[in-house]
Amino acid sequence: MKNRIYTNKSLIVFMTLVICLSGALETYIILKKDMSFSGLLMWIPAMAAIVAGFISQIEQNGKFSIKLLFYNGGFRRTGIRWIFVSCLIPLLYIGIPYVIYWIAFPGSLDMTDTSVVRVIITAILGLFISLLTAMGEEIGWRGYLLPAVYERIGARKALIGTAVFWGVWHLPILCSGLYMPGTPLWYAILSFMLMIIPGGIIYGIVMLKTKSVWTAAMLHASHNSFDQLVFGSITVGEDKMFYVSETGIFTIVCLWISMIVVCKLVKLDEN
Repeated sequence: MKNRIYTNKSLIVFMTLVICLSGALETYIILKKDMSFSGLLMWIPAMAAIVAGFISQIEQNGKFSIKLLFYNGGFRRTGIRWIFVSCLIPLLYIGIPYVIYWIAFPGSLDMTDTSVVRVIITAILGLFISLLTAMGEEIGWRGYLLPAVYERIGARKALIGTAVFWGVWHLPILCSGLYMPGTPLWYAILSFMLMIIPGGIIYGIVMLKTKSVWTAAMLHASHNSFDQLVFGSITVGEDKMFYVSETGIFTIVCLWISMIVVCKLVKLDEN
């Protein structure tokens, strides 16, 4: 791309704000052992993206337009088909590993305090609740950072690089033991990164294809809802974190397979 939408200065400002603000809030969360601020943490990338988008416009146009800020940030209409796909993909790569776990470990499925109807209602409501926080991350990661890096190094490197950065951004809270407990630290870090990299690549591919941040946000929200509120809530087992959820080997394998399938089916321009 010869004409860049996102200036170098805005990209530097975005990265600086994300690293500094996230670092400060993560330090507070870890010291206080208070995850109630995790929702605010997830909106820091969006805040940084808004500032970066403002800087880009001023540098390029000498004026600021909210409409253009939203448009460049990926707030564009997309087909209902892509919204459905964005919900289906996490259902498959999250749900299949849990089903395998239930079969492999009889008794791990516990529906004692719930019902199929309640699980479905939880999935639907959880999707919209999760969207409130997932949108904060996706405005930053896929709405701003991915397109900005894509302009400079092309699709493949941008998808991998932003996925890795997204994973590393989670590590301070993960290392503190406040997020995804239940496995040794070395295993948690390795497995989480092996999970989040293909996930980030899938989200990025769909975002670049649709040019809509809504699809990435729906992917992210569906992931959180299906894992944390639906399947995770009806699954028991002291060792389940080694097999399912965001540190499970079944989930990792399923995600890498999903990523390969998405890469084959969705064609992108390299630059």
